[in-house]
Amino acid sequence: MHTNSNSKISILNSYRYIYSGIIELDQLDGADLLRLMLASDELQLPILITHAQDHLIKTQSEWINQTLVPILHIVCHHGTFGKLLRKPFRKLLPSLIEEQILQFYLDPESRVHNVFLPRNITSGPIDSVLIDGRHATLISNWIDRKDTKLNLKRKNPYKFNLLVRASKDGFGVDVFHNRCDSVARTLVLAKVKGTNQIVGGYNPIKWNFSENSHGTSVGPHKSFKKFGSTSDSFIFSFNDTLNPTMATLSRLHESLDDEAVYFSHSYGPCFGQNDLHMVDQSWNCRKTSYNHEILPGRSNFIADDYEVFQIVENDGLKEKKTEVLEE
Repeated sequence: MHTNSNSKISILNSYRYIYSGIIELDQLDGADLLRLMLASDELQLPILITHAQDHLIKTQSEWINQTLVPILHIVCHHGTFGKLLRKPFRKLLPSLIEEQILQFYLDPESRVHNVFLPRNITSGPIDSVLIDGRHATLISNWIDRKDTKLNLKRKNPYKFNLLVRASKDGFGVDVFHNRCDSVARTLVLAKVKGTNQIVGGYNPIKWNFSENSHGTSVGPHKSFKKFGSTSDSFIFSFNDTLNPTMATLSRLHESLDDEAVYFSHSYGPCFGQNDLHMVDQSWNCRKTSYNHEILPGRSNFIADDYEVFQIVENDGLKEKKTEVLEE
């Protein structure tokens, strides 16, 4: 089920409340309650927002703790969700950090000062402002080619070491090349502006390929443009950051392994002929070398932020190849 379908269901629930005055909040999970709040905000139903928000805080504390980053992206743009922002997040964040987060979302050009998080707050398996640990576990499943037997509760066998965060380091392609060219096994994430969608890709080989590549040197400064060959790269999208399983995974066409990733000094991370290409904040996403569209109906987008991570094995947790996931 896609995000639009979930939104329609939430709007129907809101209309049902308008006409009957009754809605069964106990039958909704955390993501459905938050979607109901969004639909109610759109329809200007403050009483329903209050009831749904109170019920969410009271009954879905575990889900809120697991979904802090996606929730924060949403509630900062909705003043009517103030109670949700105050209660769960103020227990975790010092007032200075909370104020800076709100200021950043209201004015992305504002300067964020360095602060220290309390020692009892951990980032989990991934230090990201775009996704949380559940998304990271799903991506680890894909890296291990466990596309169908998904287990979001398993211990993550990988660490995600942050290399680039555009909101902190800048969107220039030089930042990417300086920090990532010689690094193998990298994960790229980008947030689509104006949506809750996240797109990304995984590249198991180095970006500045010295082997397994083909291409040409062009121009007076020998700006090398070439493709890297691998069968283990993939691209993907999370259509609803509240629910990681609502994702699109796209692997290479069998005959196009030699178009897996693309290197040029003029671009940032590039997957396929044009499947996911970055130039500053502008990205292309036209299906060519990979087998599925990750953003159906779109050929390009602007990124609010993007991140690059190096994937390394988590000592002691990497599963044996023979292990079978629980059904």
